[in-house]
Amino acid sequence: KEDNRVTISEIRSDAHNLVERSHQENEELIRTTRDLVQGIGRENAEMVKGFQTEDTERKGAVSEMLEGFRKATSELREEVASDLRQAQQVLAGGFKREVEAAPVVEEVKEKPKVEEKPKVKVELPDVGKVLKVITGHAEGIRLIDIGNELGVDWRTLIGPTKSLVDGGQVEKIENMYYPK
Repeated sequence: KEDNRVTISEIRSDAHNLVERSHQENEELIRTTRDLVQGIGRENAEMVKGFQTEDTERKGAVSEMLEGFRKATSELREEVASDLRQAQQVLAGGFKREVEAAPVVEEVKEKPKVEEKPKVKVELPDVGKVLKVITGHAEGIRLIDIGNELGVDWRTLIGPTKSLVDGGQVEKIENMYYPK
């Protein structure tokens, strides 16, 4: 009987120790799980914050691009208005000079012949020359400045620069052309 009591006592002690160890392992597992869940929550919060920062940066970049477009459009509008004013002055001045120089005729017997003005042929600048000017300006160059360097009206450069951009030889960002 004595041996049975020792054995029962040992079994109880072993069972108690086993339950205690199991309880401790469960507690540790619960702590680990809680820490993992909290870590995932922090990581998710950081990811959301990162996305918000990227979104803000994208919005800022779009705003800058729009502002650049507005500025370029405004500059182009001013250049066109200036060209129109100059054309009006030239036309008004030329017409005035012709009227002042015309002799006064009291009686016209025949209808005077109107001289046809020679048609002005506008030659487009050579694409190679345009490319050479652009490659000489790594910091970028505007159409009007390319025209000034080549001694041509900037509007004649629209076609050649478009073909250079389409051909991948130059890059256009806003109103600036850059060599590739």
